[in-house]
Amino acid sequence: MTGADAGARPGARAALTVMVTWREFESEATDIAAVAVMLWPGITALNRRDPRCAIHALPGPDDDELAIRARVIEVGQDMAVRAAIIAVVQPSGVGGMIETVTDDPVFEFDIVRVDAARWLDIGQPGTRAVRQTWKAR
Repeated sequence: MTGADAGARPGARAALTVMVTWREFESEATDIAAVAVMLWPGITALNRRDPRCAIHALPGPDDDELAIRARVIEVGQDMAVRAAIIAVVQPSGVGGMIETVTDDPVFEFDIVRVDAARWLDIGQPGTRAVRQTWKAR
């Protein structure tokens, strides 16, 4: 689900409901997406009544940071979607991943905003973060 109306609450401001798929974000912000791919260890949606979520990666080897804001929709009830996900994961042979996508809820994330930071000169005078932000338009 994408577009300005996806996941919108009645009365929500339009600026807060603009979102894109991961693939759209990746094609528009390749540098930040590369950081996300490197740092994103996994995600969990905790509250299904509220489609908003924030995903934070563990700090990277140089304290790199990643935060993704998105809206989620559960898609695992659609057996065709679940079968497609299983087909992607099964060749990995990783039992835990296969079990998770087979048995647990599966979510689609529409990305609203991604923030990444890379730290320079760590442990030295002038340590600073180079921050990047991408927002769905």
